[in-house]
Amino acid sequence: MLAAPHVAEAIVIDAVATLSRSDPRFTASVDSRVRIDIDNWLGQEHFDLGITVLPISHAGFETEEFLRIEAVAAMADSHPLARLEAVTVADLASTSFIATHRRSLIQKEIERQADETGVAPDSRFETQSGMIACQLAARGLGCCVADPFVAHSSGTPGLIFRPFRPAIELRYGFVFPAWQSRSRLGRELSGAIAERAKALWGTIRTSFG
Repeated sequence: MLAAPHVAEAIVIDAVATLSRSDPRFTASVDSRVRIDIDNWLGQEHFDLGITVLPISHAGFETEEFLRIEAVAAMADSHPLARLEAVTVADLASTSFIATHRRSLIQKEIERQADETGVAPDSRFETQSGMIACQLAARGLGCCVADPFVAHSSGTPGLIFRPFRPAIELRYGFVFPAWQSRSRLGRELSGAIAERAKALWGTIRTSFG
C-alpha cells in the first residue's frame, strides 16, 4: 500500500491496526510517497492500493473517490485570525502567510484567488512541506492553509483550524492497478480507511467553533 506520510499517520495506521485486531491473519506492507511526485511513482511502484488526493490520470490505474474535505486555515490559538469564523485570501494579506510548494493543489488555488481578488498574501515564510508550514504556524509565525489531515498529523500543540473561504475542496480517493482484481483484504482495508477518514474529518470540523 502507498500513501502520503500524513495520510499514513492520520488514517492508514489506525485502519491497519483495527483490521489486525479483528483478523490475526491480516498482513500489510505500508510505504509512503509524496503526492506531488505522484506522476513519477505511479508508473514505477508495485502496490495493491494507493491513497491520494485526486485527480490523477494514468492508463494503468483506476481511481475511486471516497471523501471530499476542505482545506483549513491553521494558526496558533493566540493568532488574531483565530477570532474569525472563516479566513479568506484577503485576511492573509493582513498577516504573515506561510506559503507551501507552488505545485501543490492548495497553493495553486491560493494564488488563483489572490489574482482574482487583486489581494496578495504577505508570504513571509515558505516551505515545500505542509506539515512544516503547520508547525511554523503553531509557533506563532503566521497562518497557513493546509490539508486538514496534514494539519492533524503535524502533532503540534496549540494549533487551531478555521474554515477557509471560498472553500478549497480536496477529493481523496483510492488508486488500484487496473490489471489485477481487488482482493477481499484489499476491499476490507479500503473500507476501514474510508471509515477512519470520514470520522477524522468530522472531528476536525467540530473544532471550527
